[in-house]
This record gives sequence, structure tokens and C-alpha cells, in this order.
Amino acid sequence: MIKKKGIIATAVILLFIGLAFNPVTAQPALKERLETNTGKITSVQLTDHDFAIMEKYLPALFERMKSAASLPSLMDIINDFLAEHSRKPVLVFVLKLLIQAIDFDYKINQLRPLRTTAFIMSWGFTNKFVALGKNKVNIIRPITGWYYSGKSSLILNSRTIIFDLYPFSIRTLTGRQVGLMTDFIGLYIHRSGTITDKAITFFFGYAHTIRGFDLSPRS
Repeated sequence: MIKKKGIIATAVILLFIGLAFNPVTAQPALKERLETNTGKITSVQLTDHDFAIMEKYLPALFERMKSAASLPSLMDIINDFLAEHSRKPVLVFVLKLLIQAIDFDYKINQLRPLRTTAFIMSWGFTNKFVALGKNKVNIIRPITGWYYSGKSSLILNSRTIIFDLYPFSIRTLTGRQVGLMTDFIGLYIHRSGTITDKAITFFFGYAHTIRGFDLSPRS
């Protein structure tokens, strides 16, 4: 089992190495090296402008992804979104990586007698006083918890989508939520907030176990 996990982790690392993102505009809000249990791999640099672009457009992608009825329709949604925003480098980076990660997850699970992983994509906001840690960029995380306090503004809410590809199903969490996942492999980005600005967490990839709970008040 440990050997198989090592092979899969190595394959994912190789997948991510060729997609380092280094914009040259403005001073970086987050500049980190991708860290794994085998050491530092490559650099990722994101500016405040990049985060603003993701904050503006990714919620729309989440809403479209929720309507997917199958894996092919999910991939069509992401590819269409990529075509619409092909002039926004940070979105091209994220969407191409997302496409490859989903495709990798699907193919690697075809080789397993038991399909035990689920794919997750999450974007959320946390008040600074409850945010944990500093800026982070990782591709392997043994145990990861998340807590989103909900909205970053009057209209932009935290979102998490959990996909079970075998058979295909979707579960969504919107707004205030808490969750835990184990053996995550993918892209995990956390930008620490300030006194006046909320911390941002964004990740997508697959995990062995995922538990998420919606804490938003019901109307």
C-alpha cells in the first residue's frame, strides 16, 4: 500500500512540475515553492491581482460545475470556461491544471480494484483571527482541515464541491462550513489575511477521505 501511494504521489509531482506559474506583474502577494514530503519542487508566485481575478471568476465556474451530470459534461464545462477566459493567465494556469488533475484521478482509479478517492475543489474565506498558519502552497497534505466563515463580501460566498466519479455524483457546500480530508494530493494554496482582509484558501485535487459539514443557517 505504501509503495502504491509513493508511485501515485510521484506521478502527481511530475504532473505539477511542468506547470509552475510565475507572473511578472506587481509584487507577489504569495511567493512559495511547492513543497512535498520529498522536498522542494518548483516555485509558484501569485499577486494580489491574480487573487482578485480568481475571486471574480472562479465562483462562476463553481456554479457551472454544479450542473454537471457526468464526467464528460464536467470536462466540457471546464474547457468552455477555459476558452472564454484564455487571456487571463492565472485562470489558464488553474484550469489546465484542474483538467489534468481530474483526468489523472480518473485514469489512475481505473487501475485500482477499489476506488476509494473523491475529487474536491474548494474556495473559501476565513476571518484573520481564526485563520491558521502563514502563506502555503502544497501538493501533498496528509491531513487537512478547513473552516470557512462564509462570505468575503455581500455577494461572494465560500464554496466546496466534492465529486465522486464512480459513479458520478456531486455534493456542494456553500457559505459557512468545516471539513477534514486525509491523503490529499493536488494543489493547495492558503493566503494569510490581514486585520481588514480575510484569509483565502483554495485547493483542488483528490483525497482518500473527505468529510464536510455545512454550518450556514437555514432559511
